Amino acid sequence: MANDFALQAREYLVEALRADAALTALLPAERIYGELVPAKPTWPFIRVEPPISAPDRATCLDGSTEQFAIHCFTKGGSADACFIIRGAIIKALDGVCERINAGANRIDIIYNGAQMLRDTAEAEAWHGIANFQVDFGG
Repeated sequence: MANDFALQAREYLVEALRADAALTALLPAERIYGELVPAKPTWPFIRVEPPISAPDRATCLDGSTEQFAIHCFTKGGSADACFIIRGAIIKALDGVCERINAGANRIDIIYNGAQMLRDTAEAEAWHGIANFQVDFGG
């Protein structure tokens, strides 16, 4: 039987980002959100999107594979600040492999690509995206 661990995986990602000292030196932890962002957020900020999920089945394994896009938003004439924050997100998460929930579950995170866009909704705004595969299960 397959289980969906998308919510637990997203919660882990948000908490891991909020706990990363290098990232929170660039923006406060309270500006790192799950999918719910305030209507008028203070910039810069980060949003963890809901994932694309697939079951991960094998003998004695019950888990899921999640594809997460983590978005960062900055303002300024240059994309540099957005590149720096996106780089800190990648550094904080890529290669994480650990047991969580009192050792009952494991999480493995692999960075698998990024994109940088000019955010057309805001003047001089930038939108960085970092994509991750998250394998979660027990």
